[in-house]
Parts: sequence; structure tokens; C-alpha cells
Amino acid sequence: MNVEKLVNAHDGFFSPKSNGNLLKWTHPGVFKYFNDSTKKTKYEKSVNCNAAALLFDTERVYHIIEEWEKCAHIKECIAPNGSNRTNHRQDQAILTYLMLNNNRRCGGNIISFGMRTHMDVYCAQMIWEYEEIYGEIWSPSAQDLKEMKEVIENSPNLIIYDIWTKNGKDANLEEIKKTGNYSLKLEDVFREEKG
Repeated sequence: MNVEKLVNAHDGFFSPKSNGNLLKWTHPGVFKYFNDSTKKTKYEKSVNCNAAALLFDTERVYHIIEEWEKCAHIKECIAPNGSNRTNHRQDQAILTYLMLNNNRRCGGNIISFGMRTHMDVYCAQMIWEYEEIYGEIWSPSAQDLKEMKEVIENSPNLIIYDIWTKNGKDANLEEIKKTGNYSLKLEDVFREEKG
């Protein structure tokens, strides 16, 4: 990939698209903040930018970056009342909004960057597979263990499959063998107790 050509071909800004569109992932409070009443017609078919991978020519889009940064410091802009992760994607939503209002669009696929997103849902399985293939035991850092302990303490209603101890790994392996499920999903790793 020639980054310079890609940025030039897209007028100083390139980001692959993300799932959904601007209206799905941008809380109505953002439109109110920007005094924008055109959202239905103007943004109906606009794709969402993927803020995990961005290319900028700062000379051409500095004014947009500045506005994005300014918004990040204003609650009504970056996280309007009533917004949450199910209806608003904070910096990603604002980036998409600002780029569209500066006649720039997101497109292409994140894989063209050689990246994959949302792989955290397969973390336990990837660690187990790595250890099985290479015969190495992956040891969590002190920070990993601290964070896992906090999750366990703060989430008493969750059953958390423990991949850090032999007993936990054996239980995971038995579950995989029993169900034949070799592609763990997030709900397989963090599952709410019934009742």
C-alpha cells in the first residue's frame, strides 16, 4: 500500500468504513450541538468511519483535526446526555460527522490496512491455540492479573472462564471438546448466570 498515494487520492484523509452509518452511531445530541437539522436527508446513506485506522495529510485537514480535538473537550459534543455505547461512538461519530461536513468520505476495508478489529472476543481461544501449537505457556503480566481480578470482583453475576490457571484451562478445554465449539464468542467467555 502506498500511503502517500492513498491520502492524495482522498484529498488528505483516508479511513476505511466501519459497520453501520452515521445516523446509527451518532446520538441526536451531536446534531443539536452543531445546529444541524438536515440529518435525515444529508446523512441517510453515509458510511461510518473506522477510527482505528486513519491517514491524514495534516496540511490539508488540520482544521478538521482541530475541530475534532475541540469537540473532545466539550461534553455536549463528544458525549451528549443520553448517549452510550449502544447509540453513539464518541470520537468515531464526531470524526465521521466532521469529515462528511468537509466533503470527505470513508471507504474501503480495514483489512486493506493489514488490520483486524474486534478480535478480543477470541482472546481466550487464541491464547490456548498458541500454547498448544508452540508448547509455550503464555503468562499474563501483573497488570493482566490485576485487571482480571477487578473484573471478577466487580462482576459477581458473571461466570468468567479462567484461562490463567491449569484448572481453568482444563475446564475450558473440556467445554470445547464437549461442545465442539472451537470458535469461542464473547458470550462463551463472559456469560451471565441464569436465575
